[in-house]
Amino acid sequence: MTKKSTVSCGKFLDIAHVADIKKRVAAAFDKNPEVLSLTADQIERVDSAGLQLMISTMNQCARKNIEFKLVKASEVFLNTRDLLGMKTVLPC
Repeated sequence: MTKKSTVSCGKFLDIAHVADIKKRVAAAFDKNPEVLSLTADQIERVDSAGLQLMISTMNQCARKNIEFKLVKASEVFLNTRDLLGMKTVLPC
């Protein structure tokens, strides 16, 4: 059975909330998962700091040979990601 860990980004993936989400991501890594999923379905606001956290998490997963999944992205998240030209960097 695959060991999975999931972190919800909540409603706000922005500079004011990145530190809290980063702590939850670190706790997920501490569980030594084979798959780390970030859910983005509730996001109502996202900024470049939030996207930077996503990319950083994705890169950490690659270094640790952990599969990264971005699941259930909200329309706000997708629109912001696309507006910033990051669709190929953060596919979902």
